[in-house]
Amino acid sequence: AMSEAASDQPAGELGREVGFAVDEEGWVVGAYLVGDAAAEEVICIAADAPGWRAPGVRRFARRLAARGALVVTPDLWRGDTWYGDPSPAMRSAAAGFHEWAAGHPVEKVAG
Repeated sequence: AMSEAASDQPAGELGREVGFAVDEEGWVVGAYLVGDAAAEEVICIAADAPGWRAPGVRRFARRLAARGALVVTPDLWRGDTWYGDPSPAMRSAAAGFHEWAAGHPVEKVAG
């Protein structure tokens, strides 16, 4: 199953956000997808703490796609990235990277 969330896209965004059902319990992983679906090369970007919605991660994905690849950047943190996904307004301005990292052990990544 796949769903799009076009309303979350910044103005001028070339890629799109999609959701993929990945298990029989219906867990859905979000991903940023950019490039030609018919491309011979597919690249998966494993974004760390900033996550799949960080502007720099998306800029890098678009650069790779411009060279002819299909690029997918999955949401490995299930919506709880340091970048503040899904709602930056929900994250305290005082919360820094070390505070975020303390609550996000490596085992939590899409596990």
